[in-house]
Amino acid sequence: MDGKVIAIFNAKGGVGKTASATCLADALRERGEHVLLLDMDQQHNSTDLYGAEIEGRMSTYDLLTESGVDASEGVQSTESGDIVPGDVLIRRVDQDMDKITLGRETMLRDALAKVEGAYDRIVLDCPPTIGNAALNIFMAADRVIVPMNASGEGLSALSETLEFIGKVESNPRYNPGLEVVGVLVTLYIPGRRVSKAYDEQLPEIAERFGTRVLDTRIRFCTKYPEATTRQMTLFRYDPDCIAAQDYRAVAEEIVSKGLI
Repeated sequence: MDGKVIAIFNAKGGVGKTASATCLADALRERGEHVLLLDMDQQHNSTDLYGAEIEGRMSTYDLLTESGVDASEGVQSTESGDIVPGDVLIRRVDQDMDKITLGRETMLRDALAKVEGAYDRIVLDCPPTIGNAALNIFMAADRVIVPMNASGEGLSALSETLEFIGKVESNPRYNPGLEVVGVLVTLYIPGRRVSKAYDEQLPEIAERFGTRVLDTRIRFCTKYPEATTRQMTLFRYDPDCIAAQDYRAVAEEIVSKGLI
């Protein structure tokens, strides 16, 4: 299936990667898809929201640093869905991967090989850094969604992100089938001056790198930080809030248009 492995990635933090990863996973589940989430962020917030265990359990760090690892052995089934958890070790994954001499770029892809057949989609909550882990992610992914906080910051990081993905996509040795689904605007406040400025600037930047800005905007919603405080996913905490509605609309947009 095209678009089976979907990376939620931006080289800048605080743009809504975890919110987008967990909410998109939930929205796809509501559509009847069997979804696995991988928490690859150094803050492991997705793991906390899912209530997954870390101590003594396989994590995404293991998938990136140990040869021959089968990701299916790390899957935990929780009330919020299936997840391979992350932990604090991911903070040092780039330097630890430098010690791997053979197959470093395909560690994640190899680890996912056996688990892919069990799921319709695999969603990756990614770290905000470009390095060994990011290259692994893009080698394993079919599609990338780039969340962008409508705060007036991060345009340079957006360009850096899209440029790096373009290098992976254009190199026949890496992943020429990789595609950017689009830029997803988060924390959007309609009518706000900076939001209007983004509406004007982002399409030009996206087009420059051969992609688009998704039509759906994720509106600012106080329910998400409330859910995070209670260590619950947004769809469990308040499935009818405006942000949850918007993520359902994102899922509808990218599925109906064949973007994933």
